[in-house]
Amino acid sequence: MELLHEYCQSLKNIRQLIRQTSGPDDLSTLRSMERDLEWTIEYMVTGYPSKVRSRRTIPVDPQKVLVHFSEPLHEPTLQIEKIRIQLLTALDILSPQEREAFLMVKGEGLSYGETADLMGISKSTVQDYVNRAKAKISKRRQGDL
Repeated sequence: MELLHEYCQSLKNIRQLIRQTSGPDDLSTLRSMERDLEWTIEYMVTGYPSKVRSRRTIPVDPQKVLVHFSEPLHEPTLQIEKIRIQLLTALDILSPQEREAFLMVKGEGLSYGETADLMGISKSTVQDYVNRAKAKISKRRQGDL
C-alpha cells in the first residue's frame, strides 16, 4: 500500500509539471511518464495489466472509471471503497446502451467516433448516451436518484 501511495504521489507531481510546462519536447516526455504511471497504478489496483481488447466486446473494469469520479488513489482505502460502491450503484441505473457507451468513452478512452463504429450507431447518439449517463451518475452521487 505504501508503494501505491508513492506512485500516486509521483503521478500527482507529474501532472503538476505538465500544467507548468510549455515546451513540446518536455511535455511529450512528461505525458509519457504520466501514461506509464497510470498503467502501473492500474495494474497495482486491479491486479491485471491493461491490454488491447477485442474491438466488438470491450469489457471495462469499473476501477478505470473511478478515475473520473473519485479523489486521488492515495486517499484512505475506506474512502476509495465507498466511492467504488457509489459508482457501481450509479452504473446500475443506466440503460444498457448508456452504460456501454459511457464505459467505452470514459472507461476505455475510446473516441465518440470509435465507440459509434463499435456500437453501430451515430456519433451524436453516442454523445447523447454519454451525456445522459453523466447526468444520471451525477444525480446519483448527489443522492437525487
